[in-house]
Amino acid sequence: MTSEQHHIQMTDALNVHTAADLRTELLTAFETSQEVVVDFNGHPIHDSTGIGLLVEACRRAERAGCRLHLTGVEERSQRMLRRVGIARALGLSVRARPSAAPASARLRIA
Repeated sequence: MTSEQHHIQMTDALNVHTAADLRTELLTAFETSQEVVVDFNGHPIHDSTGIGLLVEACRRAERAGCRLHLTGVEERSQRMLRRVGIARALGLSVRARPSAAPASARLRIA
């Protein structure tokens, strides 16, 4: 049985030390939910391990027929995602969250 939406709250930066835990939670969520929302709560994406995980997560979500959204991504990390081309390469769009502070963003698989 699948749930409609699964929320993951980040409590620290996404980096080599936290990526494995997020990967595990994402894989489980993709199997049980139609939509997964990861709220970064303003925590940054620090390294290539985090970027790699997001690339992998986008692909796995798509294969599972699940929508993946990232919210609360701080401005510097947004710029990094655009600069490395992840948004364009994976069909992600960046837009402000309606009720969030200006630095928040939502990345969505189209």
